[in-house]
Amino acid sequence: MWRADREVSKVSVGEILVARSNTAELVGRVAEYRGQADGVVASDILIRLRCREPLETNYAARFLSHLYLTGFWRERASGASGTMKKITRSHLATLRIPLPPLEAQRAIGRRLEAEFSASRALRDSIHGKLSELEKLPAALLRTAFCL
Repeated sequence: MWRADREVSKVSVGEILVARSNTAELVGRVAEYRGQADGVVASDILIRLRCREPLETNYAARFLSHLYLTGFWRERASGASGTMKKITRSHLATLRIPLPPLEAQRAIGRRLEAEFSASRALRDSIHGKLSELEKLPAALLRTAFCL
């Protein structure tokens, strides 16, 4: 990649990244870049969005995620191949996003973030318990045959 292209492609904190091209299951998947790493470069299969008032980034990212999770993009994506679907900037430009007052958008974003955080903690706890359960048969066999 040429240096000039790399600079233009660098992702900035607060950008929303939408997968414009992928399998039918992944097209339209959304991520909000929060600066987790420096120098991250967006590939050409991503649509990069930046919000400005009266639209809050966290709210917009959650709304777009809702569309992805409900199959909205899967139904609208097109492509020459059934295995590679695409959406365009035009698809995004024609979206009608419900627009409550800015403070309400922030509150919704905070609430959803808290719910997702609790959900991730629960998932991690369940994975830990499953890991312990997977070790149990070996421990029971050792106990049974070592008496």
